[in-house]
Amino acid sequence: MAKCWTVGERALADSNPTYSVQYRKLTGGQEAPNMNKVRVMIVEDQPTYQELVQIVLSLDPQFDVVGVASDGQEALDSFDEARPDLVLIDFLMPGLDGLETARRMKERRPEVKIAMVTAHEEEVLKRLASEARIQEVIPKAGFNLDRVQRLVQTGA
Repeated sequence: MAKCWTVGERALADSNPTYSVQYRKLTGGQEAPNMNKVRVMIVEDQPTYQELVQIVLSLDPQFDVVGVASDGQEALDSFDEARPDLVLIDFLMPGLDGLETARRMKERRPEVKIAMVTAHEEEVLKRLASEARIQEVIPKAGFNLDRVQRLVQTGA
């Protein structure tokens, strides 16, 4: 009979390699669940790019996509329930643009990290993003897992 694991035991398994090995032995090789995943929301109006970002994030098990929205209003409507740690947001979208959406998200949860992923790299946009308390502007052409990991680790 398989052992039932409490939340505390799972957290211990995540931080203690010996405990994690015991967990795998008792569960037939199953990895201990990670209780400290980074909750990510993707806000992007292009379905192909939404999918690309999800694929890139799936390469790192620390990321858990908790929401995908096609515009700013849709993102704001699901933001409180999704409770993301990190929002990857496009600049130009129908309705509310990425800057205004980010401002409103920061008003609700100042601690959330936001990166604007955009095809527009003008210096003016970087200044506006900084004023909206967006941690980083990432060019769509330069989007990769390393940049997202670095943002999560350092906050910039």
